[in-house]
Amino acid sequence: MDFAFTPEQQAFREMLKDFIKRECPPDLDRKLDDEARYPFELVPKVVETGLLGLVFPEEYGGTGGGVMEFVIAAEETAYGSAAVGAIFILPAFFAGEMIYFNGSEEQKREWLPRIAKGEIRG
Repeated sequence: MDFAFTPEQQAFREMLKDFIKRECPPDLDRKLDDEARYPFELVPKVVETGLLGLVFPEEYGGTGGGVMEFVIAAEETAYGSAAVGAIFILPAFFAGEMIYFNGSEEQKREWLPRIAKGEIRG
């Protein structure tokens, strides 16, 4: 078995590394904890990366990524900031995946694009 990333997955990984380096200073999580606040200012930036719709099919506003893309995103975002990891994991994976696998077609069309756009947060 070949466990190497595809060129697309490697490019995605590098994009996330650059994003974390640019948007998440090393003391970000400590600062957020000290201030007891959620990093709302990062949500639009996370939306721009496509993370919130990463695992949804394009027909529901997502990018159609698979399990490997999710794992790459979880690893890279959590490495840089647990807060950024939570911004995408909570709504996209916990809420979005439940709707995708268990919701009606109407629920999928109503909620998944809104999650992908960052309109709904977990």
